[in-house]
Amino acid sequence: MSLKRLFIGRLGIKHVDLTENTTRSPSVTADIAEDGTSGEHTPSHLIEDVLDSNHPQRRSQALRSSFRLSKRLRKLAVLRRMIGLSSPSPSTLLHAARTIATMRACRRARFTATSGADIVRIPSVVVPALSSTSLPSVTIYDLPNELLQHIFLLSRGGEMSEPTPDCIQYTLTRVCRLWRNVMHETPGMWRELLISWDFDVSHTMRRCSSDQQPMSRDDEKSVTPAVPMGIAEALPLWFDRAQWNPLAIVFKFRSLFPLGNILSIILVPYFSKVSILRLSMPAAFFEELADITRGESDLFPVLSLLAFDMPYADGAHSVTLDSTLRTINLGGSRKLIDLSLQSSSRRFSFIASGLVSGIPYPQLADLIISETALHAAQACEILTQCVNLSTCSMLVKQWDFDDSLPEVQPVPVMLPNLKALGIKFSGLYDNDGQIAPFFDAITTPALQVLKVAAPYAFDNELIPSLVAMQERSCAPLTRLTLADVAFYHEHLPPLFELIPTLNALSVQAPLDGEYRGYPDILSLIAYTFPSDVSSLLLPNLIEVFICDNISDLILDSETGKVLDEYSEQDLSELMNDEDVLDALATRWWTDGEAPLQAAEGHIKRLESATVKWRNVPLELSKKERLSLGRAGTLRMALSFPTELRYQ
Repeated sequence: MSLKRLFIGRLGIKHVDLTENTTRSPSVTADIAEDGTSGEHTPSHLIEDVLDSNHPQRRSQALRSSFRLSKRLRKLAVLRRMIGLSSPSPSTLLHAARTIATMRACRRARFTATSGADIVRIPSVVVPALSSTSLPSVTIYDLPNELLQHIFLLSRGGEMSEPTPDCIQYTLTRVCRLWRNVMHETPGMWRELLISWDFDVSHTMRRCSSDQQPMSRDDEKSVTPAVPMGIAEALPLWFDRAQWNPLAIVFKFRSLFPLGNILSIILVPYFSKVSILRLSMPAAFFEELADITRGESDLFPVLSLLAFDMPYADGAHSVTLDSTLRTINLGGSRKLIDLSLQSSSRRFSFIASGLVSGIPYPQLADLIISETALHAAQACEILTQCVNLSTCSMLVKQWDFDDSLPEVQPVPVMLPNLKALGIKFSGLYDNDGQIAPFFDAITTPALQVLKVAAPYAFDNELIPSLVAMQERSCAPLTRLTLADVAFYHEHLPPLFELIPTLNALSVQAPLDGEYRGYPDILSLIAYTFPSDVSSLLLPNLIEVFICDNISDLILDSETGKVLDEYSEQDLSELMNDEDVLDALATRWWTDGEAPLQAAEGHIKRLESATVKWRNVPLELSKKERLSLGRAGTLRMALSFPTELRYQ
């Protein structure tokens, strides 16, 4: 078999038209498989070089060039895949697309073997012929480093990376020497670091808990080698490659064992360069961090976001109260504007226990405090200092029946920039705590979103306090949520009159087995034509959610079954479906039948309504609600879900 036939067979080419000078000809001819598939393209001059039996050295060089090009094309495939999976800016993607398109035009023309004799001509504008001297230029090295850096940053995505061998940073550094050098010179790829350490001692802990014995020294030795001390080597590398730009660090630790020197040696020295810091650790670890810092100020000069999370049941019970003599001092954090402190322990927390101090409240724009040990009175004092606050979310302890309320109402503090406020009160079950004094202490002229949740409080003064706050503030409220709150709904009209800008209303009764009459709120906002639109409550409302309970009074106190007088009653009558639909129908109309007030922009059509019933007995849930058949005449998004009674 001749060398010509042997090489053509290996390339999978049935027939090659070499009658023209393929190096300069306008086309390259080759066969394509019958099924339409094709492989990589091989420039025709490579075939000519190999078929020239009088030049063995030239044949060897051509073959080596072919294999080198195949290896480099694999790198181009990786690059193209990275661009396809990212969401770059138009200018960056256009530049990358033009470069890749030019390089793709220089690919080799290689096709699989076929049984037919058809010849397909491929124009040179698609696969231009190249000389062997131009092959080395068809590589990824033609891309400028700046373009590679942009592509790498786009390929990283929005999620933070852990320093594992499979992370995007280490994967790209293993592609080639060029990519490794470019990666090391791209600080943006190393600015964000996530360390998640879930200490897996499940087997040992199960054995010790089943024996009702404390963990022995041998047991501890058997699991402590799993401590990822490799972090001690990874962190300095990431910090150095970030070139001392402000860093974003997230630590998530779950362990009953000490961290060793990770905090003291690895993390603390870099506090001065950290811009975003999120720590989720057991209480004992925060205690150790406070012991290391010893109340030193100016630890975080460039810190802009700080989030401390202390999960319950992983160390909080072992912390002693006298440990609060040590503190993490945030004094000197001149750039801190976003703060989140969350602790589920009723016994030990960041603010109530003094674990964190020196918080620069006046400069904060976003604040999250979730501490069941923090009293609402202390939360009010904190808010009085947050004069630049924009969003605030709090979980604090309510005033219990034995707590002393302030005899003299404090002067309300002005919070001119506060746009969103979410406050949830915790307390003891069936305690009838109070929450109204919290709203007597603040004035919020820019408030747009207000959410109040108090599952264990029943305060008759809540709605009057909200009315007084709105009279002082004149806030442009667009969304109001009263979740798990017990109050008299008859008090709502004065509040609704003060918030005509409201677009969304959500009212949910606490799951306590009592009927609160909240569906009657829909009757309060119903529109009766042709009444004066100025007397209409919530004229801009487009979304409403109402949730109430089926009363326990319909159940037999001994057997727990539904009483006969209610079991034979229509379920729609029990849930007031007719009244609900009548009220909703007054706030909806077709496009061609809109009232004049709607055409003039004085009233908006209700677009979405949900009326939910909880605590529904199982035997009642199987009955059909006959009145809901007319709900189809209302084209708005209607929902009437039910939730079964907990047995």
